[in-house]
Amino acid sequence: MKQNKLVKISNVVEADQCIQYLLRRPKMKMVGLGLIYGRPGLGKTTYAQRIAFQRNYVYLRLESMTTPKAFSTMLLTALYRKFDLDNFIPTGSTNNLFKLSMQILDEHPDTVIIIDEIDYAFKLDKLLGAIRELSLKRWCKFQLIVPQVI
Repeated sequence: MKQNKLVKISNVVEADQCIQYLLRRPKMKMVGLGLIYGRPGLGKTTYAQRIAFQRNYVYLRLESMTTPKAFSTMLLTALYRKFDLDNFIPTGSTNNLFKLSMQILDEHPDTVIIIDEIDYAFKLDKLLGAIRELSLKRWCKFQLIVPQVI
């Protein structure tokens, strides 16, 4: 068995099909938002990390202590690295960092962003609002990873 290779079981095939659908969707009619969910241990995070690495998507993983500023910094850092913009990543207020991220995304409309552990965003209205604003952009494609609530 080869390491670091996703086995094409039905869940992986379905997830790949969903991503392809998001990429080909009618951009003026629907936002590019997908949700991967399920019980712990199914491989959601593994899938998200590998697919992001293989396809050069932006991958962000939220944690229980992620603040809106931390999210804005993570997003901007990931975008600077992805597009090889500069070795020096700007600092500043949460709003300025987020606006810079939005400008970069405007210049790169086919950017796919995967946000893992999205359930942590529900604890902070401003963080959820920032993610909502990103998802409302018709050009943006998202995969959100959440554990299944039992």
